[in-house]
Amino acid sequence: MSSSKRKGNIPHLNIVTNSTTDSLSTISNASDQIRPLLSPIVSEPDETPSIKQHLHDKMLLSPGDADDDLLLRSLKFASMSNTNLLSSYNNLSKYKSNSRLSLISSKSSLKQYKDDPTSSTDPTSLESPYIFQPNNSKIIRSNASFQIQQQSHIVLPETPEEDSDDNHIDEPNGINSHGCPSIAESLIEEATYLRDLTISQIKRRRFFAISIFSIFCIFIFNLIFLPRTSLDRDLRRLYGGSLTFDDISRVYINQLHYNSKINNYLLHYNENTHFTGKNHKFIENYAETFEYLGINTEKYEVYMGTPIDTRIQLFNEKTKKIIFEPNLKESDTVSYIPYSKSGTLEGNYVYVNYGTIDDYNTLKENNIKIENNIFIIRYNKETHLSLIVENAIKNGAIGIITYNDPFDDGKFTEKNGYMNFPLGYSRNHHEVDKFTSNYIYYQPGDPTTPGWSPYLFQDHKRLKNPKTIPNIPILPISFTEIEPLLTKLNGLGPNLNWVGNLENFKYTPGPSVDYAIKLINEIDYGVKPIYNIIMEIPGIITDEEIILGTSRDVISGLGGLSNGEVGLFEIARGFNELAKLNWKPLRTIKLISWDGSNHGQLGSTEYGEYYAQRLINNCFVYINFDNIRGNKLSINSNPLFNNVLKKVMDLILINNNESLLDNFEYNNNTIGMISEEVNDYTIFQNHLGIPSINIGFKQDENTDPVSYYNSNFDNLELLKSFDPDLKLHNLLSQFIGMLVIELSEHEIINVSTNDYLQVISTSLNKLYDRVPKEWLEKPMKYPFDYQKLEDEMKKLNNTVQNVLELTKIFDKEMKSLQEEIIQDYPWFKLLNKIKTAIKIKMYNSKIKSLDKMFVTVFKDTEQSLSVIRPWYRHLIFAPSLHSSDFDSNSSRVDILPGLIEALTSGNFELFELNLISLDDTINRIALTLS
Repeated sequence: MSSSKRKGNIPHLNIVTNSTTDSLSTISNASDQIRPLLSPIVSEPDETPSIKQHLHDKMLLSPGDADDDLLLRSLKFASMSNTNLLSSYNNLSKYKSNSRLSLISSKSSLKQYKDDPTSSTDPTSLESPYIFQPNNSKIIRSNASFQIQQQSHIVLPETPEEDSDDNHIDEPNGINSHGCPSIAESLIEEATYLRDLTISQIKRRRFFAISIFSIFCIFIFNLIFLPRTSLDRDLRRLYGGSLTFDDISRVYINQLHYNSKINNYLLHYNENTHFTGKNHKFIENYAETFEYLGINTEKYEVYMGTPIDTRIQLFNEKTKKIIFEPNLKESDTVSYIPYSKSGTLEGNYVYVNYGTIDDYNTLKENNIKIENNIFIIRYNKETHLSLIVENAIKNGAIGIITYNDPFDDGKFTEKNGYMNFPLGYSRNHHEVDKFTSNYIYYQPGDPTTPGWSPYLFQDHKRLKNPKTIPNIPILPISFTEIEPLLTKLNGLGPNLNWVGNLENFKYTPGPSVDYAIKLINEIDYGVKPIYNIIMEIPGIITDEEIILGTSRDVISGLGGLSNGEVGLFEIARGFNELAKLNWKPLRTIKLISWDGSNHGQLGSTEYGEYYAQRLINNCFVYINFDNIRGNKLSINSNPLFNNVLKKVMDLILINNNESLLDNFEYNNNTIGMISEEVNDYTIFQNHLGIPSINIGFKQDENTDPVSYYNSNFDNLELLKSFDPDLKLHNLLSQFIGMLVIELSEHEIINVSTNDYLQVISTSLNKLYDRVPKEWLEKPMKYPFDYQKLEDEMKKLNNTVQNVLELTKIFDKEMKSLQEEIIQDYPWFKLLNKIKTAIKIKMYNSKIKSLDKMFVTVFKDTEQSLSVIRPWYRHLIFAPSLHSSDFDSNSSRVDILPGLIEALTSGNFELFELNLISLDDTINRIALTLS
């Protein structure tokens, strides 16, 4: 028989029998031995009794046993669900068609093996044997004849030949085309396969069991000997951080100290203009070089002016002839005062010295009529121009001219033998200081949107005539150019013992006679854009933010090298280098370049009013990089941060043997109180209740040259005159940057609550001494129990003392908790770490909320705790409106401003309202800290 390719064949053995010795009964007997394995089996019906029927019936009658049934079911399952396995197995041993075992009946052979003599002798009538087919799980009748081979041995399978279309034999469905295996062959092969499969599964399961057990043992072993770790390290590892606090500090300090870029920044900054709302692209381009920091520019529309023309003309009243027209320009830029009234006016003029309340009282006492005149005022270092303008308007000024008298420059004057800048340290003859006239001590920011952002309240309309803008023209001038005007006042008016360094002026007040002044002050006012540039480093704790900011604009456009913008670049560069090393700060850090600061804190105030709620929720400190005007380190801070400031100062080295703290204490410097002036921190500290720090270098009058404000002479040449190596910007960048790192990288915010309450207690006792005696016996209307004021004051004092003791405990607990954070624990004390982490969040939440509790709720005038300036909502700190003797150490800051305002104005109801509010706040703080 020609070979053909088999499809889905089950491999089997060819059983070769001897025709002379084997009989059909032998086959039947052999089948009897395996027949129990086939029980119960469904066979095809047979029409006539035969040997096959006989075997079939006998097999059906065999009950078998449970093992046989199980094996049969296994065979059936394997045949049904493992066709691919059987097919693969078939491909390993295929037989030639001529070697396949088949029992072919022949007449002679059948006679020899016939058991039933009555059966038919026709070979075709012999029933085909039943063959077990695993794929069908039943006995079927084979159509192929059996071929009895004469060999008495088992023939090994041979490789089948290739099929050909001519030799292909059609087969019934489910029947092998080359014949079918015997029952015994099929069962033996299936049993062998299942045995091997079962052994393999047992071995595989045993392997898996041993592997799992081994892994478990290794895990237990590692768990037992797991290294002890701290919560601090666990938190870093969780977020992929590998740098410790010491690593961060070392990399940052080394980067700034040994690879300073300050000189490059200063050169480029000095070559560019910095008008408000202009040239922000220059800053953006620098910021974009810090590729690891997020950069964002925010645009705000504010009301402000752009100067067109400013002039002063001295003319004869009779002839109207112009006698003198001074030069108001330092160079090519126009000198002007932001928010002064645009217009032209003529009038007589009078000299009013510094324009303080005492000066006006002196003039009134000497019966000098000053109303409806143009006032000539020299700057007072202790009083901001906006307060000077306010007092002048109250006393009848129709216009103002301001100048700097060299007398107030201290040691470095030409009169004392010093050459003027740039040849020496004394004041340049043509220098003009410029300040905003906006009433920022009542409300900084855009005067047309007081206390609210136009982007949040679009239905609100801008104020057309805000009260915080002066209604008279104001012009600045140099002391050289003002002298010809002042000499016309010589001999006019009494000698009031006012002195100065103008050689040709006798410092008599006037007013002028026969001579008048024409002021031309053309300014284009309108709503114009400003741009804040924000660089951000996202932190691990997203709801805790540190904001570091500085101003960059200059009223004159040129100069401004004393600004902190260059230092901000250096800090950003240091942080960028840390970010390259995969540093992720614990808390989010934002570095912001404020626009419009010298116009009245426009950029910072608009930012604070727009993001007010988010800042209240997340920001816990604002740090202001102030100007560098000399070698005297100046720090003004909320008392919460006094300790951490000293700690960081001790880390910064001025030279190999002296730290910044050593130098600070050697010069008898002290950390001042925040709010000594209006600055970019004002919106944070005084309006939103976010504790703030202001850091800069001020002029040392004994060693440093005269300082210039918003002047072209505030340039690189002036900076080198007191900082020849240009180290101060870098030194301050190291200090402030390390302060940010210290506040960011410690899990517990590093503050001292006891220092804060101590300031409140001391100031409160000083105020009590100033309370009029008749007030002490007055019954209070609030809180409607009509107790005496004196009793309420004693009650508040006792509450403060109790909270003072509570803050000591709270500070100790914070210190202990910080030590616990860095303590190593074994793995089985994981619960302790979880408890510590919860404590950290609770304590930090208390710290964030502490200063915000002092912010008053009401902002309108009728219900505010400050009648005259409700925008300043903080109960503890506010910039002073006048030189105050309530605290000799901080004459420019009002501590407990509501109580001071009440005592100054004699308003008893305002005093008791502030007292009750303070008592309520202190009690809430006690509940928070306990």
